[in-house]
Amino acid sequence: MSTLPEEPAYPVLDSQRLIQITDSDQALIDLLLANFCEDIQRQYQALQDCCKNGSVEQQYIILHKMKGAVGNIGGKRLERRLANGCDRTGKDGKAIGEEEVQNLERELNQLLECIEKTGWPQN
Repeated sequence: MSTLPEEPAYPVLDSQRLIQITDSDQALIDLLLANFCEDIQRQYQALQDCCKNGSVEQQYIILHKMKGAVGNIGGKRLERRLANGCDRTGKDGKAIGEEEVQNLERELNQLLECIEKTGWPQN
């Protein structure tokens, strides 16, 4: 009986990605993360509202925006979960449920805590 290979570990935050895209520019890292932390919370709130009152298409748009923002800063684990949500809403046409929203919130909080632990942004 064959088994599926183990899923590779996805880091909460790939800081090397962030350093790479900013060319190690600390001021740019700070600006990028400050804007990210502010904006991603608004996007998550919009997703919560949309899950209660919106359409699957609206969910897809918000999930896709969040995935792009998270991916830009190297939030690998949450990016993967958001990609799964995009597949579900975009390809399958199915809304994400309350449990998935809670999982997204948990992983978003982990990412924000990880960013805070790095000392970024440095004000």
